[in-house]
Amino acid sequence: MKLPINGIKNQYFNIFERNILIMKKFLLIVALLSLPFPNFSQVLNKSGLEKFNGYFDFYYDQKEDKIYLEVKELNADFLYVNSLARGLGSNDIGLDRGQLGQERIVKFKRAGNKLLLVQPNQNYRAVTDNTMERRSVEEAFAQSVLFGFKIEEEKDGNFIIDFTPFLLQDSHGVADTLKN
Repeated sequence: MKLPINGIKNQYFNIFERNILIMKKFLLIVALLSLPFPNFSQVLNKSGLEKFNGYFDFYYDQKEDKIYLEVKELNADFLYVNSLARGLGSNDIGLDRGQLGQERIVKFKRAGNKLLLVQPNQNYRAVTDNTMERRSVEEAFAQSVLFGFKIEEEKDGNFIIDFTPFLLQDSHGVADTLKN
């Protein structure tokens, strides 16, 4: 009896070809899954958001009790001042209504998938047209990063960030004052 050699070769070739095709599909899926996907959280499409207009527009989500800030321009200086809306009713403690905290010139800078609230060093500046001298002073004296915000949404050059944790921090130092 004669074995059909060509038939066996074709059968093994077809299995080999099929396995190669499966491996190619698998590698394609792995490659696609490893790509960074854009953020599709779409904060602004949530129902129940209340918009407040101002220097920075912000949105209040009553369901989640969060405030989302819209940042339209990066690297633009603005004034950040914290203060106490209400006092403790005791002048001896030193936490009086309307008391101003630190005032700072700050700006938002992008760093990867975050926006950083940066306070440039205003104590050391190069007041000159020489770009090398200005750069030298900027590099010699550090800037302070006050907070880092995950970018929740980016659309048309505008950024939406969850501003809630920043608002809930004790930037005025009330806890330290009460301890002393």
